Amino acid sequence: MKQIGLVFFLLLLFQASAFTQTDTVEVNRNVISLFPTKATRINGFCFSLSHNKPRTINGLNIEFPGARFTEYWIYMLSRNIYPERFSTINGMTITFNPIYNKVNGLGIILFVSEIYEFNGVVIGAFNGVKEMKGLQIGLFNSASDGKVVQIGLMNRIESNPKPFKELPLINMRLKKTKQD
Repeated sequence: MKQIGLVFFLLLLFQASAFTQTDTVEVNRNVISLFPTKATRINGFCFSLSHNKPRTINGLNIEFPGARFTEYWIYMLSRNIYPERFSTINGMTITFNPIYNKVNGLGIILFVSEIYEFNGVVIGAFNGVKEMKGLQIGLFNSASDGKVVQIGLMNRIESNPKPFKELPLINMRLKKTKQD
């Protein structure tokens, strides 16, 4: 048990050092990528504590909580940085507390998600998506707009008419709001 704790502590230390990397050289990594990495495009399997700079991951992403908690609360204070700042996932992501620019595929979220654009299925406790196309399953689901079906204890779709914005159990919007 002590060895597991030591390994987890060392992983957190590596995570902190990853936030100090500032070079912008584009690096591709195929098959497997472990944290921290300079790769900006990963094709295959990515295992990390957090994505500290924008990446595109094509395949399976497994992300454990590390410095993500601090990053999440900094994000919550600014509320307007995720489109440019965070990663894009094409495939499947299993994570604790993601803040992503875009996800295409399946998202299994263990706690709170803040995702700008999601196309596919997201399963989690608290799902927050700005532009959603697909299915949200969770305790609390929120989407600003999109073509979405929500199943959960409480569901909110901001672009729905007033009486249908917040509904328990099931909520849906089958057409996207027209952009002028």
